[in-house]
Amino acid sequence: MIDKCFICGEDNEHVLQQHHIVPRWLDGSDRDENLVRLCANCHQAIEKIYTRQVFLRLESKFTDRVTQLVADFVDKHITHTDRETRTRTRDVYDQFVEYCRQRDSRPIDRPSFHREFRTLTTSTVTIKENSTKTRKYYTDLRIER
Repeated sequence: MIDKCFICGEDNEHVLQQHHIVPRWLDGSDRDENLVRLCANCHQAIEKIYTRQVFLRLESKFTDRVTQLVADFVDKHITHTDRETRTRTRDVYDQFVEYCRQRDSRPIDRPSFHREFRTLTTSTVTIKENSTKTRKYYTDLRIER
């Protein structure tokens, strides 16, 4: 995480705070991709205007962008197969993150990606469990790198 205020650039560690991009009251996570550093003044100013109504307007624009980003990834990198194949869900997300980096775009968090991905593909998730690990796979698709 950047050690200065995302808005004004203040770098005094004693006044920096974490701000949730997607608020906790909307199930925003504490993961790095949902946090930005803000100085106390900027954080207070943001919280005053970050009302539910404003956020829901922003969220609809963000959701459209996310849907398009995941759809572009699927079009360019996912091939459906007739054979029985298994591709780890983790590998699909890792490839998506790389795709975002190449486009200078910030990837969304893993659960949001997989929710969107499943709405755009006909692939299903299978779960394989053994004594030490649980692995999730998408079936009938292949990642094109």
